[in-house]
Amino acid sequence: MTRVTWLSNRPHHGALYNGRRNVRLVHAYAFVVSLQFWMAIWVVYLMEYRSVSLFTVGLLETFYQGVSVVGIIPAGALADRFGRRRMMFAGVAVEGLGILTLAHAENLPLLLGAYTLWAIGGTVRDPASTAYLYEALAADGRESDFSRVFGLFTAFTGVGFLVGGVAGGALAQISSLQVPVLASALSYVTALGILLLLRDPPRVANLSAPVDRTRYWRTLAAGAGVLKRDLAVRYLVLVTFGLGFAASAHVILMQPFLQHHGVPLAAFGLILIPFRLGAAGASFWAYLIQQRLGFTRAFGLTTFLPIALLLSIALIDHVWLIAAIGVIGMLSMARTPLVADYLNRRTPSETRATVLSLRRFSNSAIMSIGGPLAGVLAERSLSLAFCALAVATAVVVVPSYALWLRADRVSRE
Repeated sequence: MTRVTWLSNRPHHGALYNGRRNVRLVHAYAFVVSLQFWMAIWVVYLMEYRSVSLFTVGLLETFYQGVSVVGIIPAGALADRFGRRRMMFAGVAVEGLGILTLAHAENLPLLLGAYTLWAIGGTVRDPASTAYLYEALAADGRESDFSRVFGLFTAFTGVGFLVGGVAGGALAQISSLQVPVLASALSYVTALGILLLLRDPPRVANLSAPVDRTRYWRTLAAGAGVLKRDLAVRYLVLVTFGLGFAASAHVILMQPFLQHHGVPLAAFGLILIPFRLGAAGASFWAYLIQQRLGFTRAFGLTTFLPIALLLSIALIDHVWLIAAIGVIGMLSMARTPLVADYLNRRTPSETRATVLSLRRFSNSAIMSIGGPLAGVLAERSLSLAFCALAVATAVVVVPSYALWLRADRVSRE
Protein backbone atom coordinates (compact mmCIF):
# COMPACT_ATOMS: atom_id res chain seq x y z
CA MET A 1 0.00 0.00 0.00
CA THR A 2 1.33 3.45 -0.88
CA ARG A 3 1.74 5.73 2.08
CA VAL A 4 0.00 9.12 1.87
CA THR A 5 2.60 11.91 1.95
CA TRP A 6 0.56 15.02 1.32
CA LEU A 7 2.10 16.76 4.33
CA SER A 8 5.46 15.02 4.25
CA ASN A 9 8.62 17.12 4.27
CA ARG A 10 10.45 14.59 2.11
CA PRO A 11 11.13 15.55 -1.52
CA HIS A 12 9.15 13.78 -4.21
CA HIS A 13 11.26 11.27 -6.13
CA GLY A 14 11.81 12.02 -9.75
CA ALA A 15 10.97 15.71 -9.45
CA LEU A 16 13.20 18.69 -8.85
CA TYR A 17 12.00 21.41 -6.54
CA ASN A 18 10.41 24.21 -8.57
CA GLY A 19 11.07 27.36 -6.57
CA ARG A 20 9.27 29.77 -8.89
CA ARG A 21 6.10 27.65 -8.95
CA ASN A 22 6.02 27.41 -5.18
CA VAL A 23 6.68 31.14 -4.74
CA ARG A 24 3.67 31.84 -6.97
CA LEU A 25 1.58 29.51 -4.83
CA VAL A 26 2.71 31.30 -1.67
CA HIS A 27 1.63 34.62 -3.19
CA ALA A 28 -1.78 33.14 -4.01
CA TYR A 29 -1.98 31.82 -0.45
CA ALA A 30 -1.09 35.30 0.91
CA PHE A 31 -3.99 36.86 -1.00
CA VAL A 32 -6.56 34.21 -0.12
CA VAL A 33 -5.79 33.88 3.58
CA SER A 34 -6.01 37.66 4.01
CA LEU A 35 -9.36 37.87 2.19
CA GLN A 36 -11.11 38.59 5.46
CA PHE A 37 -14.55 40.13 4.96
CA TRP A 38 -14.89 41.03 8.63
CA MET A 39 -11.69 43.05 9.10
CA ALA A 40 -13.21 46.38 8.08
CA ILE A 41 -16.03 46.10 10.63
CA TRP A 42 -14.71 43.85 13.43
CA VAL A 43 -14.62 46.55 16.14
CA VAL A 44 -18.17 47.62 15.23
CA TYR A 45 -19.21 43.94 15.14
CA LEU A 46 -18.00 43.45 18.71
CA MET A 47 -19.45 46.73 20.00
CA GLU A 48 -22.85 46.66 18.29
CA TYR A 49 -23.57 43.00 17.50
CA ARG A 50 -21.98 41.52 20.63
CA SER A 51 -22.55 44.54 22.96
CA VAL A 52 -18.88 44.83 23.93
CA SER A 53 -17.45 48.16 25.14
CA LEU A 54 -14.43 49.73 23.42
CA PHE A 55 -12.40 49.13 26.58
CA THR A 56 -13.30 45.44 26.44
CA VAL A 57 -12.31 45.38 22.76
CA GLY A 58 -8.93 46.65 23.91
CA LEU A 59 -8.74 43.93 26.56
CA LEU A 60 -9.61 41.29 23.96
CA GLU A 61 -6.80 42.66 21.83
CA THR A 62 -4.52 42.33 24.86
CA PHE A 63 -5.62 38.73 25.26
CA TYR A 64 -4.98 38.06 21.57
CA GLN A 65 -1.53 39.63 21.70
CA GLY A 66 -0.79 37.85 24.98
CA VAL A 67 -1.47 34.47 23.39
CA SER A 68 0.75 35.52 20.48
CA VAL A 69 3.53 36.57 22.84
CA VAL A 70 3.47 33.21 24.61
CA GLY A 71 3.27 31.20 21.40
CA ILE A 72 5.17 33.04 18.69
CA ILE A 73 8.74 31.96 19.49
CA PRO A 74 7.76 28.33 20.18
CA ALA A 75 5.80 28.44 16.90
CA GLY A 76 8.93 29.54 15.06
CA ALA A 77 10.90 26.75 16.69
CA LEU A 78 8.22 24.22 15.71
CA ALA A 79 8.46 25.42 12.10
CA ASP A 80 12.23 24.93 12.25
CA ARG A 81 11.76 21.49 13.77
CA PHE A 82 8.79 20.04 11.85
CA GLY A 83 8.71 21.97 8.59
CA ARG A 84 7.35 25.25 7.27
CA ARG A 85 4.44 23.90 5.23
CA ARG A 86 3.11 21.68 7.99
CA MET A 87 2.96 24.61 10.39
CA MET A 88 1.37 26.88 7.76
CA PHE A 89 -1.32 24.23 7.21
CA ALA A 90 -1.92 23.78 10.94
CA GLY A 91 -2.04 27.55 11.50
CA VAL A 92 -4.61 28.16 8.75
CA ALA A 93 -6.84 25.34 10.02
CA VAL A 94 -6.79 26.58 13.63
CA GLU A 95 -7.26 30.24 12.66
CA GLY A 96 -10.22 29.37 10.45
CA LEU A 97 -11.84 27.50 13.33
CA GLY A 98 -11.30 30.58 15.49
CA ILE A 99 -13.10 32.85 13.02
CA LEU A 100 -16.04 30.43 12.84
CA THR A 101 -16.19 30.47 16.64
CA LEU A 102 -16.07 34.27 16.62
CA ALA A 103 -19.11 34.36 14.35
CA HIS A 104 -21.14 32.40 16.93
CA ALA A 105 -19.60 33.77 20.15
CA GLU A 106 -22.56 35.01 22.19
CA ASN A 107 -20.71 35.52 25.48
CA LEU A 108 -17.28 36.43 26.83
CA PRO A 109 -15.99 32.84 27.34
CA LEU A 110 -16.78 32.01 23.71
CA LEU A 111 -15.14 35.25 22.58
CA LEU A 112 -12.02 34.34 24.54
CA GLY A 113 -12.06 30.87 22.98
CA ALA A 114 -12.37 32.38 19.50
CA TYR A 115 -9.55 34.82 20.17
CA THR A 116 -7.36 31.99 21.49
CA LEU A 117 -7.79 29.93 18.31
CA TRP A 118 -7.42 33.00 16.10
CA ALA A 119 -4.19 34.03 17.85
CA ILE A 120 -2.68 30.53 17.87
CA GLY A 121 -3.40 30.07 14.17
CA GLY A 122 -1.87 33.37 13.10
CA THR A 123 1.07 32.87 15.43
CA VAL A 124 1.85 29.45 13.98
CA ARG A 125 1.63 30.37 10.30
CA ASP A 126 3.38 33.78 10.33
CA PRO A 127 7.07 32.86 10.92
CA ALA A 128 6.67 29.64 8.94
CA SER A 129 5.48 31.44 5.80
CA THR A 130 8.29 34.02 5.96
CA ALA A 131 10.96 31.35 6.43
CA TYR A 132 9.38 29.23 3.67
CA LEU A 133 9.54 32.07 1.17
CA TYR A 134 13.21 32.78 1.89
CA GLU A 135 14.22 29.13 1.52
CA ALA A 136 12.14 28.69 -1.63
CA LEU A 137 14.22 31.50 -3.15
CA ALA A 138 17.43 30.05 -1.72
CA ALA A 139 16.68 26.73 -3.43
CA ASP A 140 17.01 28.59 -6.76
CA GLY A 141 20.00 30.66 -5.57
CA ARG A 142 17.87 33.82 -5.39
CA GLU A 143 18.30 34.85 -1.74
CA SER A 144 19.13 38.41 -2.85
CA ASP A 145 15.59 38.73 -4.24
CA PHE A 146 13.97 38.17 -0.86
CA SER A 147 13.25 41.82 -0.04
CA ARG A 148 11.48 42.32 -3.38
CA VAL A 149 9.62 38.99 -3.32
CA PHE A 150 8.59 39.31 0.31
CA GLY A 151 7.41 42.82 -0.49
CA LEU A 152 5.20 41.29 -3.17
CA PHE A 153 3.98 38.72 -0.63
CA THR A 154 3.05 41.57 1.71
CA ALA A 155 1.41 43.41 -1.18
CA PHE A 156 -0.79 40.41 -1.96
CA THR A 157 -1.71 40.35 1.72
CA GLY A 158 -2.69 44.02 1.57
CA VAL A 159 -4.76 43.53 -1.59
CA GLY A 160 -6.55 40.62 0.10
CA PHE A 161 -7.43 42.82 3.05
CA LEU A 162 -8.57 45.53 0.63
CA VAL A 163 -10.92 43.29 -1.35
CA GLY A 164 -12.19 41.63 1.82
CA GLY A 165 -12.75 44.97 3.52
CA VAL A 166 -14.74 46.49 0.66
CA ALA A 167 -16.85 43.36 0.21
CA GLY A 168 -17.30 42.96 3.97
CA GLY A 169 -18.55 46.51 4.45
CA ALA A 170 -21.11 46.01 1.69
CA LEU A 171 -22.15 42.61 3.10
CA ALA A 172 -22.65 44.10 6.55
CA GLN A 173 -24.77 46.93 5.12
CA ILE A 174 -27.15 44.68 3.18
CA SER A 175 -27.33 41.79 5.66
CA SER A 176 -25.93 41.85 9.19
CA LEU A 177 -22.62 42.35 10.95
CA GLN A 178 -22.34 38.59 11.44
CA VAL A 179 -22.43 37.62 7.75
CA PRO A 180 -18.95 38.95 6.84
CA VAL A 181 -17.45 36.98 9.74
CA LEU A 182 -19.12 33.76 8.55
CA ALA A 183 -18.11 34.37 4.93
CA SER A 184 -14.44 34.65 5.92
CA ALA A 185 -14.33 30.92 6.68
CA LEU A 186 -14.32 30.29 2.92
CA SER A 187 -10.95 32.03 2.66
CA TYR A 188 -9.36 29.55 5.04
CA VAL A 189 -10.78 26.54 3.18
CA THR A 190 -9.32 27.89 -0.08
CA ALA A 191 -5.97 28.60 1.58
CA LEU A 192 -5.79 25.00 2.82
CA GLY A 193 -6.31 23.81 -0.75
CA ILE A 194 -3.42 25.95 -1.98
CA LEU A 195 -1.13 24.65 0.76
CA LEU A 196 -1.84 21.07 -0.36
CA LEU A 197 -0.23 21.99 -3.70
CA LEU A 198 2.85 23.47 -2.03
CA ARG A 199 6.14 21.54 -1.67
CA ASP A 200 8.76 22.08 1.01
CA PRO A 201 12.07 23.47 -0.25
CA PRO A 202 15.33 21.72 0.60
CA ARG A 203 16.99 23.13 3.70
CA VAL A 204 19.73 25.65 2.87
CA ALA A 205 22.49 25.95 5.47
CA ASN A 206 24.00 29.06 3.94
CA LEU A 207 25.11 30.73 7.13
CA SER A 208 26.05 27.94 9.49
CA ALA A 209 26.94 24.29 9.93
CA PRO A 210 24.89 21.61 8.12
CA VAL A 211 21.30 21.46 9.32
CA ASP A 212 20.11 18.53 11.40
CA ARG A 213 16.82 17.75 13.11
CA THR A 214 17.69 19.42 16.38
CA ARG A 215 15.51 18.94 19.37
CA TYR A 216 12.81 21.51 19.97
CA TRP A 217 14.45 23.03 23.05
CA ARG A 218 17.83 23.16 21.37
CA THR A 219 16.21 25.08 18.52
CA LEU A 220 14.79 27.60 20.99
CA ALA A 221 18.19 27.93 22.65
CA ALA A 222 19.89 28.45 19.29
CA GLY A 223 17.44 31.23 18.43
CA ALA A 224 18.08 32.92 21.78
CA GLY A 225 21.81 32.59 21.08
CA VAL A 226 21.44 34.74 17.97
CA LEU A 227 19.98 37.53 20.12
CA LYS A 228 22.75 37.17 22.65
CA ARG A 229 25.54 37.33 20.07
CA ASP A 230 24.12 39.90 17.65
CA LEU A 231 23.41 43.24 19.32
CA ALA A 232 22.09 44.73 16.07
CA VAL A 233 19.36 42.07 15.87
CA ARG A 234 18.55 42.58 19.56
CA TYR A 235 18.09 46.35 19.25
CA LEU A 236 16.20 46.06 15.96
CA VAL A 237 13.71 43.84 17.77
CA LEU A 238 13.42 46.51 20.49
CA VAL A 239 12.58 49.13 17.87
CA THR A 240 9.79 46.95 16.48
CA PHE A 241 8.69 46.41 20.08
CA GLY A 242 8.06 50.14 20.54
CA LEU A 243 6.30 50.45 17.19
CA GLY A 244 3.59 48.21 18.57
CA PHE A 245 2.10 51.31 20.23
CA ALA A 246 1.68 52.96 16.82
CA ALA A 247 0.17 49.75 15.47
CA SER A 248 -2.38 49.84 18.29
CA ALA A 249 -3.69 53.14 16.94
CA HIS A 250 -4.19 51.68 13.49
CA VAL A 251 -5.77 48.43 14.75
CA ILE A 252 -7.99 49.68 17.59
CA LEU A 253 -8.82 53.32 16.84
CA MET A 254 -9.48 53.54 13.09
CA GLN A 255 -13.09 52.32 13.19
CA PRO A 256 -14.03 54.34 16.33
CA PHE A 257 -12.48 57.37 14.60
CA LEU A 258 -14.76 56.86 11.59
CA GLN A 259 -17.77 56.38 13.88
CA HIS A 260 -16.83 59.52 15.81
CA HIS A 261 -17.05 61.52 12.58
CA GLY A 262 -20.35 59.96 11.47
CA VAL A 263 -19.03 57.91 8.54
CA PRO A 264 -21.63 55.34 7.29
CA LEU A 265 -20.81 51.68 7.91
CA ALA A 266 -20.94 50.80 4.20
CA ALA A 267 -18.18 53.35 3.55
CA PHE A 268 -15.73 51.74 5.98
CA GLY A 269 -14.41 49.32 3.38
CA LEU A 270 -14.40 51.94 0.62
CA ILE A 271 -12.34 54.34 2.73
CA LEU A 272 -9.74 51.61 3.14
CA ILE A 273 -9.19 51.29 -0.62
CA PRO A 274 -6.47 53.96 -1.03
CA PHE A 275 -4.75 52.86 2.17
CA ARG A 276 -4.75 49.17 1.24
CA LEU A 277 -3.52 49.98 -2.26
CA GLY A 278 -0.90 52.28 -0.78
CA ALA A 279 0.15 49.60 1.69
CA ALA A 280 0.44 47.01 -1.09
CA GLY A 281 2.52 49.42 -3.14
CA ALA A 282 4.68 50.40 -0.17
CA SER A 283 5.51 46.80 0.68
CA PHE A 284 6.20 45.89 -2.94
CA TRP A 285 8.42 48.92 -3.60
CA ALA A 286 10.14 48.82 -0.21
CA TYR A 287 13.20 47.18 -1.74
CA LEU A 288 13.54 50.11 -4.19
CA ILE A 289 13.25 52.59 -1.31
CA GLN A 290 15.97 50.62 0.46
CA GLN A 291 18.17 50.68 -2.65
CA ARG A 292 17.66 54.45 -3.06
CA LEU A 293 17.99 55.52 0.58
CA GLY A 294 19.91 52.62 2.10
CA PHE A 295 18.51 50.40 4.82
CA THR A 296 19.31 52.79 7.69
CA ARG A 297 17.44 55.76 6.21
CA ALA A 298 14.55 53.66 4.89
CA PHE A 299 14.13 51.97 8.26
CA GLY A 300 14.39 55.33 10.05
CA LEU A 301 11.71 56.87 7.82
CA THR A 302 9.24 54.06 8.54
CA THR A 303 10.13 54.20 12.23
CA PHE A 304 9.84 57.90 13.10
CA LEU A 305 7.12 59.13 10.73
CA PRO A 306 4.35 57.22 12.62
CA ILE A 307 5.17 59.25 15.76
CA ALA A 308 4.66 62.54 13.90
CA LEU A 309 1.41 61.26 12.38
CA LEU A 310 0.02 60.20 15.76
CA LEU A 311 0.73 63.66 17.15
CA SER A 312 -0.99 65.33 14.18
CA ILE A 313 -4.13 63.25 14.73
CA ALA A 314 -4.07 64.13 18.44
CA LEU A 315 -3.82 67.86 17.72
CA ILE A 316 -6.28 68.13 14.81
CA ASP A 317 -9.75 66.57 15.22
CA HIS A 318 -10.89 66.31 11.61
CA VAL A 319 -12.26 63.42 9.56
CA TRP A 320 -9.55 63.89 6.90
CA LEU A 321 -6.97 62.83 9.49
CA ILE A 322 -8.13 59.28 8.74
CA ALA A 323 -5.45 59.57 6.05
CA ALA A 324 -2.79 59.81 8.77
CA ILE A 325 -4.06 56.60 10.41
CA GLY A 326 -3.98 54.89 7.02
CA VAL A 327 -0.43 56.05 6.36
CA ILE A 328 0.66 54.54 9.69
CA GLY A 329 -0.56 51.18 8.38
CA MET A 330 1.19 51.76 5.05
CA LEU A 331 4.48 52.49 6.82
CA SER A 332 4.11 49.29 8.81
CA MET A 333 3.66 47.32 5.58
CA ALA A 334 6.71 49.00 4.03
CA ARG A 335 8.82 48.28 7.12
CA THR A 336 7.92 44.58 7.28
CA PRO A 337 9.97 43.35 4.25
CA LEU A 338 12.89 45.59 5.29
CA VAL A 339 13.05 44.08 8.77
CA ALA A 340 12.48 40.53 7.52
CA ASP A 341 15.27 40.88 4.97
CA TYR A 342 17.67 42.27 7.61
CA LEU A 343 16.92 39.40 10.00
CA ASN A 344 17.20 36.78 7.25
CA ARG A 345 20.64 38.01 6.24
CA ARG A 346 21.92 37.67 9.81
CA THR A 347 20.27 34.39 10.78
CA PRO A 348 21.29 30.73 10.26
CA SER A 349 18.84 28.54 8.35
CA GLU A 350 18.13 26.14 11.20
CA THR A 351 16.90 28.96 13.47
CA ARG A 352 15.44 31.27 10.81
CA ALA A 353 11.74 30.87 11.69
CA THR A 354 12.56 31.14 15.40
CA VAL A 355 14.39 34.45 14.97
CA LEU A 356 11.83 35.80 12.50
CA SER A 357 9.16 35.09 15.09
CA LEU A 358 10.82 37.71 17.32
CA ARG A 359 9.48 40.46 15.05
CA ARG A 360 5.89 39.43 15.73
CA PHE A 361 6.70 38.61 19.36
CA SER A 362 7.91 42.15 20.05
CA ASN A 363 4.96 43.73 18.24
CA SER A 364 2.43 41.51 20.02
CA ALA A 365 4.00 42.13 23.43
CA ILE A 366 3.62 45.89 23.23
CA MET A 367 0.18 45.77 21.56
CA SER A 368 -1.03 43.77 24.56
CA ILE A 369 -0.37 46.97 26.50
CA GLY A 370 -1.30 49.45 23.78
CA GLY A 371 -4.68 47.83 23.04
CA PRO A 372 -6.38 48.46 26.39
CA LEU A 373 -4.52 51.77 26.76
CA ALA A 374 -5.99 52.94 23.47
CA GLY A 375 -9.43 51.61 24.36
CA VAL A 376 -9.74 53.14 27.84
CA LEU A 377 -8.35 56.53 26.78
CA ALA A 378 -10.49 56.64 23.63
CA GLU A 379 -13.65 56.28 25.73
CA ARG A 380 -12.65 59.61 27.28
CA SER A 381 -11.09 61.28 24.27
CA LEU A 382 -9.76 59.99 20.94
CA SER A 383 -7.24 62.84 20.87
CA LEU A 384 -5.91 61.82 24.28
CA ALA A 385 -5.55 58.21 23.11
CA PHE A 386 -3.57 59.18 20.00
CA CYS A 387 -1.32 61.51 22.01
CA ALA A 388 -0.57 58.84 24.62
CA LEU A 389 0.32 56.30 21.93
CA ALA A 390 2.63 58.82 20.22
CA VAL A 391 4.49 59.50 23.47
CA ALA A 392 4.75 55.81 24.35
CA THR A 393 6.09 54.99 20.87
CA ALA A 394 8.74 57.72 21.08
CA VAL A 395 9.90 56.71 24.58
CA VAL A 396 10.72 53.18 23.40
CA VAL A 397 11.71 53.76 19.78
CA VAL A 398 14.12 56.73 19.99
CA PRO A 399 16.73 55.20 22.35
CA SER A 400 16.34 51.73 20.80
CA TYR A 401 16.96 53.08 17.31
CA ALA A 402 20.08 54.93 18.50
CA LEU A 403 21.43 51.72 20.08
CA TRP A 404 20.63 49.71 16.95
CA LEU A 405 22.36 52.31 14.75
CA ARG A 406 25.54 52.01 16.80
CA ALA A 407 25.47 48.19 16.94
CA ASP A 408 24.85 47.91 13.21
CA ARG A 409 27.73 50.26 12.43
CA VAL A 410 30.09 48.28 14.69
CA SER A 411 29.06 44.97 13.10
CA ARG A 412 30.02 46.28 9.66
CA GLU A 413 33.43 47.63 10.67
